[in-house]
Amino acid sequence: MQGDILDWTVYSIPIIADTEREVGTVVLTSVVSLAMTQKLTNIIEYDNMVSFVKAWAPRNYLEENLKAIDLGYKLIENCVPLRKG
Repeated sequence: MQGDILDWTVYSIPIIADTEREVGTVVLTSVVSLAMTQKLTNIIEYDNMVSFVKAWAPRNYLEENLKAIDLGYKLIENCVPLRKG
């Protein structure tokens, strides 16, 4: 088990503060986190993630949700790991 921990890449990203500043509400922090996870792992396809968010998001908040996806991608692309596994 300890060997697994040594293989982790560790990031420090102020997701809540960045979401509030860029999207206007902390409510969409989970969407930002989803986009970051998708970008890092590609465990689901980008288009599938966007389709899900479009289907799930209330229509009057669709633009903010898509902005949250963009923010997640931007944060992970501009982030330098604290420790790389």
